[in-house]
Amino acid sequence: MRTIRLLTEAGASRETVNAAYYRAFEGHRQDRVRAAARVLYDTQPFPLKAASVERLREHQQAGDEIVLVSGAMVDILHPLMDHLDVRFAYCSTPAVANGRYTGELEQRAVGEGKVQAVMQYCAMLDVPPARCSAYGDHISDAPLLCAVGRGHVVDPDAALASLAREKGWKALMTSGARLP
Repeated sequence: MRTIRLLTEAGASRETVNAAYYRAFEGHRQDRVRAAARVLYDTQPFPLKAASVERLREHQQAGDEIVLVSGAMVDILHPLMDHLDVRFAYCSTPAVANGRYTGELEQRAVGEGKVQAVMQYCAMLDVPPARCSAYGDHISDAPLLCAVGRGHVVDPDAALASLAREKGWKALMTSGARLP
């Protein structure tokens, strides 16, 4: 995690940080990581922001299909998906050989990788991306937000907040603050 922090502080791209993160899993057993994620979630649930969960529930009540698109892997996010009743996810996918992570990625769901995942999903269901909503918090989410009909920002970093103002995207500020 020190490497991740140093890369982030040095201004490395999300793609670079994401690759370093997955290299740290090299040699670890996939089943143990899944089990550890479940135990961690059961003892220390993800700190969910009430406003974000409320918005997700509004989409679910409207009949919208929720798809989690994340640079994190499903092996870690599955407990959260269960809790939120989210059935589908397109996430970064680490390569696994003989039940162990290799440290490489088969699919990266960061930046343009998120766009590719959503376009595949839309094509599979024959749903125009213009009918979809997406939420993001980092400038690396901008390609995804531009690719769908309704982009939203959630507690965005400064660069994404600036783009949100320019594009007229709605903002969900969970702390009650205004868009920076």
